[in-house]
Amino acid sequence: MRSLLAGLLLAASLVETSIAAEQTLDLTPDEIANVARGYGSSILDQLKNGQPVIFGKMDGQNYGIFLIGCEDKPSCALIQFTAQFPGDKVDLVKVNEWNRDKRFGKVSIAEDGKVWVNQAVVTGEGLPRKTIERYFGFWQLVLKQLPEFIAAK
Repeated sequence: MRSLLAGLLLAASLVETSIAAEQTLDLTPDEIANVARGYGSSILDQLKNGQPVIFGKMDGQNYGIFLIGCEDKPSCALIQFTAQFPGDKVDLVKVNEWNRDKRFGKVSIAEDGKVWVNQAVVTGEGLPRKTIERYFGFWQLVLKQLPEFIAAK
């Protein structure tokens, strides 16, 4: 009876492991660009140093995704979403309020007064598709809510 129970537990753990493995994506630049296309347009390109980058447009807002640690690995180690907004006279108190109250999309003001927002995602050995899609959904909310937040007095 014990050996039967042990065998069933082992079989269950193997099934669970294979299901988890199926759900995890290797987040290659191509795969990330494919996920991005589900939220608008995206073009996979590379910087002069060869680092892959995605240029996208989501709900009318341009953004970029820097893909870091992708060399010779099945998955990029870090995804860095970034976007820029005009920031005519954006108050630093307002920026601090956003950063304090919002979990996603950290905001800063550049020397030229433009507002930058960044969101980093550490991917490690890959993520389940639903998880990476959630991060894109959070990014979509940031791109929608930040201009409204900045404009509100």
